[in-house]
Amino acid sequence: MAKLKTEQFTFHLMPLEFEIPGEEWIRSDLLLRILVNRQTLLVQPQRTPTLALNDYRRLITSARHFLDFANEDDGDLFGDTESFVFVPAELDFEFSLLDADLSPNGEGEVTVCVMIRADDQPKPVYVGGKFSVEASDVRQFINALEIEIDQIAQQKAALAFVTAEI
Repeated sequence: MAKLKTEQFTFHLMPLEFEIPGEEWIRSDLLLRILVNRQTLLVQPQRTPTLALNDYRRLITSARHFLDFANEDDGDLFGDTESFVFVPAELDFEFSLLDADLSPNGEGEVTVCVMIRADDQPKPVYVGGKFSVEASDVRQFINALEIEIDQIAQQKAALAFVTAEI
């Protein structure tokens, strides 16, 4: 399971399976736990979000690009790195890498923002927060997500092969 965790925040995004076998949409489990004043707030979308396989791949590639770019020493006095904001077509959540303070070896902190659409009535309401995690935690999150996506894609390919054999 791809998870980012601090003492106050836990965000997990877990691809489950293709919504319809042979299609590109993946049902996903999405959760944000926030600890505020010793009270736990659990935020989940009203419905099970679905993301296209290509959206997952774009999330993984773009997040890696953000970390690589944030790690470059280009002589910029202010160290400005353009934020990475991922909002899937279904609009169930927003995942952002806002800022990174990384050493030349790629270690340091990354500021993450997660917003989850918790309600649609009468208009969409998003709940979430900003938190900082180690860059290595973001890399582990990305790698775990990639492994899970690859496993689901391999299952799809195996199913297509078995179907073709029959």
